[in-house]
Amino acid sequence: MEQRRKIIALVKSPQRFLQLICPLYGKIYEILSASNEERVFEMASQPPVDLVVIDSIVAGENSIDLIRKLKETEVTKNISIVIMLGVDEEKLKKSSLEAGADDFMIKPIGLSNFKARTRALLREKELEYKLEKKMLFYYEIKCIEETTDDLAREVIYRLSIAAKFKDDESGTHLLRMMNYSSIIARNMGLSAEMVHDILYASTLHDIGKIGIPDSILLKPGKLTPGEREIMEKHSIIGNKILAGSQSKIIQTAQTIAMYHHEKWNGKGYPKNLSKNEIPIVAQVVAIADVFDALTSKKPYRESIPLEKSKAIIKKGTGTDFNPDAVAGFFKGFNEILRIKDQFQDTDESVFVKMIRKKERVAQMKR
Repeated sequence: MEQRRKIIALVKSPQRFLQLICPLYGKIYEILSASNEERVFEMASQPPVDLVVIDSIVAGENSIDLIRKLKETEVTKNISIVIMLGVDEEKLKKSSLEAGADDFMIKPIGLSNFKARTRALLREKELEYKLEKKMLFYYEIKCIEETTDDLAREVIYRLSIAAKFKDDESGTHLLRMMNYSSIIARNMGLSAEMVHDILYASTLHDIGKIGIPDSILLKPGKLTPGEREIMEKHSIIGNKILAGSQSKIIQTAQTIAMYHHEKWNGKGYPKNLSKNEIPIVAQVVAIADVFDALTSKKPYRESIPLEKSKAIIKKGTGTDFNPDAVAGFFKGFNEILRIKDQFQDTDESVFVKMIRKKERVAQMKR
């Protein structure tokens, strides 16, 4: 039987806290109260724990030590931490966040406020658990480490197809991406080995999208700020899926998945890296991904004309993109055009067709 996930609280009035929180999360989580900081850490060290709530009145200055200890210990480092503060505890708020707290709440805290501040953190944990249940992907990745290069490359490509099965893009997107990326890398003067690794690893750039809700991934209109925040987590999810491999190509794919949305000026995500803080493999794939997105039809818009797409890439030189990578892109532009013509989109993915059909049937029944 699957063990229930847990929320642990170190609060002044445990009974009152349980009465308030159980109606919110009691059906999904086991809600536990701890008597002191030592007990919190002991309980948190027995997974699965999704959230720790700390009341500053109870823990005081020890709050910082507890947060730091939880974040620096392997078994507890991924637990979300929320600290409840008084209105005059600005210094403790800053120290808590610096120590690793994920969020804070100012007392008195209403039930709706508590739900709003914790829902996103718990949703992220829920996605992580769903990913763990898709261990077939991870198993295939681990198998790569013990196989020949030929089989590794084939499994990587098929894993990429599996991710695209639920996206609104056909497999030809992957073929364009891997070729665009390798052309840019080669024209930047990267080593033959790195060009080879980028060729195959680039197909996993959006593997993290398997952890994004379909309602957001397939939304035909513009995303809300909240939906955009969830969508941007696909880079972190992709990083987690590919983490821990001994395969050099998978390690390259992990780096690409994590950082291909960073921008040269530091205004990308998820880490706001800038210039050569961004791994070179991710710099390469960033341009390939943007160009393919611009020149492809999307659920919410038609494809952007070629000349306008070129102008957008050129305008992004030194802001969105590494100038050397842009130069490599335009140096190989005729070759990129041949790839674009060779691998044109033919149809929606099977998964998207199923969703669209389901929506049409539902509309007919109304």
